[in-house]
Amino acid sequence: MPDAVHLKLPNGRGIDFKIRRSGRAKSIWLRVTPRDGLVVTVPPGVTRPEVLRLVAGKSDWVARHLDALEAARLSGSSAVKRRPSRLEFLALGESWNIDYRETQSASLAARTEGQGRVSISGAIGQVEDCHAALRRWLMRYAKDRLGGLLDEVARETRLHYSALTVRNQRSRWGSCTHDGRISLNAKLLFLPPEQVRYVMVHELCHTLEHNHSARFWSAVRRFEPDLDRLHADMRGAWKLIPDWAYHG
Repeated sequence: MPDAVHLKLPNGRGIDFKIRRSGRAKSIWLRVTPRDGLVVTVPPGVTRPEVLRLVAGKSDWVARHLDALEAARLSGSSAVKRRPSRLEFLALGESWNIDYRETQSASLAARTEGQGRVSISGAIGQVEDCHAALRRWLMRYAKDRLGGLLDEVARETRLHYSALTVRNQRSRWGSCTHDGRISLNAKLLFLPPEQVRYVMVHELCHTLEHNHSARFWSAVRRFEPDLDRLHADMRGAWKLIPDWAYHG
């Protein structure tokens, strides 16, 4: 379980955040998501005082991202309580309309009704049930489309992977095992193409280097010269994800 922390920043602002310990983490990683707020992921051995000092040292970054998150919430404060009417898949340049149909069925089903239209039918009265049906549809569609995008990047870079899994992860865009099995987050469909490509290049380069060493980053930069900007942009990419796409 993550540690819940309250910290008063040097500017006097009090914030609440979570410390999540991970055996896979190589360094301390700060992220802000609509669902969890500020989460600090740390590798084994990092102490709580060390985390507090680091967060305090990044108070401007933390405040800026928390303020942006709050502004997004205020601009659409009831979004999570509504049934979405539209999907915007920036990765594919696609817009989808969502239709809701009340039927006698006790269950809910989301189906593709031609290009650009999703139909959710059944007992549509509970908003969270509609969100869950839409997440199931998102998973199916992402499995269908992300594989093709990954194959394009693999051909371009001449890097090979052994298998692809698509998941609806809360805090990871992707991962790669030692035997070349890549996992991608279905929510990548909501990101711009250049960010999706960056994630795929990142994971494909793990088939060469199973770490985040200088050699690994050199490999990534070889295929993505704009590495530094894209790496920084990914910290705010979670703001593009609609609340309903997270597990309830």
